[in-house]
Amino acid sequence: MQKKINENPPDKIWPKKNRDINFLVKKSILSGGIGNIKVSKISNPSKVKLSKMKFSSFGNDKKHQHYKDVLKFILYDLYARTEEIGLKKVLKEIYKF
Repeated sequence: MQKKINENPPDKIWPKKNRDINFLVKKSILSGGIGNIKVSKISNPSKVKLSKMKFSSFGNDKKHQHYKDVLKFILYDLYARTEEIGLKKVLKEIYKF
């Protein structure tokens, strides 16, 4: 097995954009949120009450937590709080939890 020449590979080089907007959210509180889940395999949409969540310092800046990670936390909470077993199985298949 060969050792890598550079242990710290460079970040992916993205194509040049016409317009790039960076953002940072300092503080966000999600309280009393309800998620609606509608999946084509299940005829009835489902409503799920979300947990109270607090997030701070996220956005698309490399020095802070990425906003997609925050969305993953919300998605995992939605999955965990779903009570319908059939819906959980379908979500597990789709998102490969």
